[in-house]
Amino acid sequence: MAKKKKVVRKSWSPAELKKFKSLAGKVGTKELAKLFGRTPGAIAQKAQYEGLSLALKKRKRK
Repeated sequence: MAKKKKVVRKSWSPAELKKFKSLAGKVGTKELAKLFGRTPGAIAQKAQYEGLSLALKKRKRK
């Protein structure tokens, strides 16, 4: 019988939260996941909990 992987949850530091809030909607979910060392699912879940949108906002062209 295969062993199950142990789930390790990493808490968010205040500095990480501040950076996450500033980047949400500007950087893609996969990039955020790599940047914070978390899974895309964890990023999406935290954004939902914080009431943030991960939809990329379009830039205005000049």
